[in-house]
Amino acid sequence: MSATEPWTIARIAEAIPAPATRMRFLSEVNLAPVDDLPAVVAKWQKVAEELAAGYERAVQVRDHIERHGQLPPEYVRVSPAELRESAGLDAKGAA
Repeated sequence: MSATEPWTIARIAEAIPAPATRMRFLSEVNLAPVDDLPAVVAKWQKVAEELAAGYERAVQVRDHIERHGQLPPEYVRVSPAELRESAGLDAKGAA
């Protein structure tokens, strides 16, 4: 599915991986009053866009880990030394 394809009810449903959540989307769309339909679809389109972006980022992270054996630097918030220090561990790993 291309990012340039227009969002449709079917495309939004396809972008929602969890069956229960997909059914909730379809139910909300089917039960919404006609005047509320644009807002309901817009809300779920945003959910689908966030899920698609999250999936793409997860693929990038997986690829980085496969190439480098570790998380990308932007995911590492503390160094191993800082982690040991905050846990109260000395250099041998015992408190």
